[in-house]
Amino acid sequence: MDALVELISGRFRRAEPRRRVGDYLRGLLAGLERTNGWTVSEHAGAVCPDGMQRLLRTAGWDVDGVRDDLRGYVLGELDAVAVRCEVGPRRGSGLSTGPFPRTASRTRRAAFTATGSP
Repeated sequence: MDALVELISGRFRRAEPRRRVGDYLRGLLAGLERTNGWTVSEHAGAVCPDGMQRLLRTAGWDVDGVRDDLRGYVLGELDAVAVRCEVGPRRGSGLSTGPFPRTASRTRRAAFTATGSP
């Protein structure tokens, strides 16, 4: 995990988000029952979610660079297989990007995040 954090932290403009991104990733991968601003922040030892929310809302970072670094790490270091999903939001939802509505089933969401080893 430290190698991944070191790899992508340079894509953030300021020092505070560079430090916080590691806590954020560790919280996402910790197997928490729920992954939201509060639970990820508490897992990182913070008393409120303000810092994590700032990381996601206002921190300046190279989105494409992080995506490329993460893809390279997963495919190279973890020897995983990338899965591309061509499914977008429901038609007529008015959304161009973003998560499915909360009514989406857990299995449908899991299909979008699944990766596997050859």
